[in-house]
Amino acid sequence: MNDFNNILEKLPHGKDFRFVDKIVEASSLNKTLTASYTIGPANAIFASHFPEFPIWPGVLILEGMAQTAGLLSLYLFKDEPGNSIPLLAKIYNARFITPVLPGATIHYTATIEGGFVGMIKFRCTATIDNSLAAEAKFLAKKYL
Repeated sequence: MNDFNNILEKLPHGKDFRFVDKIVEASSLNKTLTASYTIGPANAIFASHFPEFPIWPGVLILEGMAQTAGLLSLYLFKDEPGNSIPLLAKIYNARFITPVLPGATIHYTATIEGGFVGMIKFRCTATIDNSLAAEAKFLAKKYL
């Protein structure tokens, strides 16, 4: 678990733009990592994003997925010299199935589906209480 904390601390995002609280599990064999984020019901976003029916913005769900994909990259390639978090290059097939409400805990899962020179393709999901809330695929580029 300490290894997970070290990897989480390598995210380049500041605390106000970090949408992953903890790494739940990871598998080198399956090339997958699951992380979670609990959305505080008093989060300032809810005052402006559909204030009559507050929902967590879809772009922040995508950001949480992308951060989880970055964590997976850091986890799998932690022993490679110059390992760094990849930069998002493309989002495709994004779908939002269920609104994410205040107080929810989102579980993000990222899986590497493939890649080519300098690029990694991820499949990501966001679930709430084991129900799919959103999914997307990402292409990321190593920048070092």
